[in-house]
Amino acid sequence: MAAVLVFGGLNALRVLGASLASAMLSEILAGRLFQKKAHLEDGNTVLIGILLGLILPVNLASWKIILAGFVSVFLAKEIFGGTGAYLFNPALVGFGFLMLCFPQFSYQNLLIVTNPWAFKIFAGTLLLGGLTLMGQKLIAWEIPVFYLLPFWGLDFLLHGQNQITILLNVSLLAAFYFLADSAALPMSRTGKRLFAVFSGLLGALLGLVQPGAQAICFSLLVLNAATPWLDGCFKPKIAANL
Repeated sequence: MAAVLVFGGLNALRVLGASLASAMLSEILAGRLFQKKAHLEDGNTVLIGILLGLILPVNLASWKIILAGFVSVFLAKEIFGGTGAYLFNPALVGFGFLMLCFPQFSYQNLLIVTNPWAFKIFAGTLLLGGLTLMGQKLIAWEIPVFYLLPFWGLDFLLHGQNQITILLNVSLLAAFYFLADSAALPMSRTGKRLFAVFSGLLGALLGLVQPGAQAICFSLLVLNAATPWLDGCFKPKIAANL
């Protein structure tokens, strides 16, 4: 996130700041209304705010950013039971809400940059963070691989090398960070692998009819909806033996 702020300047600070503030205040509001403690210390809401800010358009009005943060945390997370209980990734729900309500906005987010040095630093930072998550066993190594290879392969066939380059940072964010959210993924290892493969393929296919970053996010939401079906078809070994 530091690299985004350095190269993105005040506008990046505005987008990320509004997204974070809205997410955290929505958590506090939910705690008051539902008479439960707000667990900001677990970092889940902060992560939602950061991920949401990274995929939102850089020129989006501040009130729309705040609205997206509220939808992400209050509606998509807290209404569904809080951390670990939701079906859809909260940050993606907030983004999807804006897509439906304001389809005319630009999809030039903080990770799609024209500065070659900024692009390389963003990619390196995302990759390093992803490898750190893998090293800490927070995401299995095959999940990013099973996502990126189908996505890059099909995207290359459909759109060429240039599209892959433009969407490199967004695809890395999806592979290492959105797919690290175990609450919105199938429980079994096979289910997770299929989720990764099909979301990668769908993201590339949807790129034929809508902007690439939007296609990636929407494909993940579609596979979130398919998670209960994948859980029913591929049960974890312990559950299957009960």
